Amino acid sequence: MGRFLRTTIGVLAATVGATALMATPAAADQPVVVEDFTDSVDFVIPAEFSACDFDVRLQEEVSVRVTVFFDQDGETRQLKAHVNGTTHWSNPEGGVVLTDRWVRNDFVELPPGATPETPALSVAVVGNPWNVHGGAGGVLVNDSGRIVFDENGEPVAINGPHEAFFNEFDDFCAALSAG
Repeated sequence: MGRFLRTTIGVLAATVGATALMATPAAADQPVVVEDFTDSVDFVIPAEFSACDFDVRLQEEVSVRVTVFFDQDGETRQLKAHVNGTTHWSNPEGGVVLTDRWVRNDFVELPPGATPETPALSVAVVGNPWNVHGGAGGVLVNDSGRIVFDENGEPVAINGPHEAFFNEFDDFCAALSAG
């Protein structure tokens, strides 16, 4: 499972789960913003877990807005996370830094009576979660469109080019190793 799905599940499960399901709507069918936050990380992905055959450094800043949607009975039915960020990828041995400016919306459909432990009926990821540029080479990885995952995390609909989802990182790794 790549960063694409891990980030989706991580952001939504850890941040939204309990908070969103405990929210009380002001009026049925009205969205309520549950949380706005930013976060940053800086770490090295070891070669054995990297898409490349070498260590890769990731420096990322992320902004998230989570909105909860309720049905006419006031029960949580959908969570939406608007997530955007800038990621800088580099080879710790020095050289090139690749910039990934990305944005996506994650839609989580919940069954009636959902609790924080209830699995989602589906998760749809819409947007451009990978948009890596590298110097004169232009776009190295473009993952955009829509992917819908079922309650087991399996993709059931895929629309658009999804290079990152399908682990097509040859140009990305070549650019990082060139530095």
